[in-house]
Amino acid sequence: MIMKTTKDKRVLNAILRKICKENDIDVNNVYISEFGYVKTVDHSKKDADFCSTVYEGVEYKVQYLPGCFYPFILPVKN
Repeated sequence: MIMKTTKDKRVLNAILRKICKENDIDVNNVYISEFGYVKTVDHSKKDADFCSTVYEGVEYKVQYLPGCFYPFILPVKN
């Protein structure tokens, strides 16, 4: 089950940096867009799609919402 995403870009960037570090992803190849989704610069390199991490006690996962072309960082409710 997915909970509502955070819109705080500073938090999203911190989560994305942590995901990159834990999954050996180039932090310069992914970023949070102005609309809050995760964009990949060079698609030939590893991206953050479907990766997850725990940030401040909450598990977050990069995943797609129905009808979206780009993934969002969403908290996962167990």
